[in-house]
Amino acid sequence: MTISKALCFCLLAIGFSTLAACKKEESASGTDASAARLEGTWKFAYMTGSTRATITETIDGQTQTSITLADFVTSNNAGTITMEQGKFTSNNVGYDMLYNILSISLDPEPDTLSVPYNYTVPPSSNSGTYKVIGDSLYTDAALVAVSTTGLGSTVPTTTGGKFSWSGDTLVLTSTIAIQNSTTESGITVSTNESAKVITKLVK
Repeated sequence: MTISKALCFCLLAIGFSTLAACKKEESASGTDASAARLEGTWKFAYMTGSTRATITETIDGQTQTSITLADFVTSNNAGTITMEQGKFTSNNVGYDMLYNILSISLDPEPDTLSVPYNYTVPPSSNSGTYKVIGDSLYTDAALVAVSTTGLGSTVPTTTGGKFSWSGDTLVLTSTIAIQNSTTESGITVSTNESAKVITKLVK
C-alpha cells in the first residue's frame, strides 16, 4: 500500500468517528440520562488511533502480500463541539497529526519501510443532528471535521457508535473493518483493512 493510500484510510477511519463498541469506563444508565450528560459545550482534547491494511495481489497464480501499519496522534488541538437537544455544532476544530507508517512486504522477499508523516487539518466548523440510544451516539455528519484535500479520500456523512466517560472527559471510540476484492486484467487484488480511533472531549 502506498503512503497516500495509508493516509486516506486513516482519514476515512476518523471520518467514521465512532462506528463500533468500546469497553466502557463509566456509562450513564438509560437513554435520557446519557443524552442529558452529553449536552453542553466540549473542548476538543485530542485524537489517537491505529490502522492496519493487508493487501494480497494474485498474478498468474503467484501471490504477493504487503501489510501497512499506521499509528497517529493529534497535537495543537483547537475548537469546541456543542450538543444540545439533538443538534450539534463544531466550531473551529483543527489539529496537527503525526503519523508513523510501517510498510511490510512479505513476497517475494521480505522488506520493510518506516515513514513518519505530518498532516495539518485547518480549523473548520460543522453542524448536524445526533441521536442517543443507550450508550450509543449516532450523527448525520462527522463531529470532528476531516480535510482530505489532495488525498482522494471520501469522508462518510453518517457516523455513530459507543461513548463513555473518564472523569470529566467524554471518550468516543471507533473501530471499523473494510474488506474488498477486485479483478482487472487478470490481476486479483484483495484488501483487508481495520482501524481504531479514540477521540476525547473535555468540558
